[in-house]
Amino acid sequence: MSMKYQVELTNQASRDLRKIRRSDRNTFERITEALQALSANPFPAGCVRLTGYDDFRIRVGGFRIIYSVQQKVVLVEVLRIAPRGEVYKGL
Repeated sequence: MSMKYQVELTNQASRDLRKIRRSDRNTFERITEALQALSANPFPAGCVRLTGYDDFRIRVGGFRIIYSVQQKVVLVEVLRIAPRGEVYKGL
């Protein structure tokens, strides 16, 4: 039996998700499913480690989810959820 990771959103990621929920319900649901899937497997097919960082990203449609994985405490911390053109600003 594999361990489930706890998925936590930073304040910024929570704001990003609320904004998406208001503007695009379908994308919101797809992102929510992707976040839930990260608890079972924080390194899904298609995830990419960001160059120069210890963070990862997955794509959900036109959006990117940027997150870090802390294996010692079994935690996935979601840093940003935003369209590709915006997601890397401020990292």
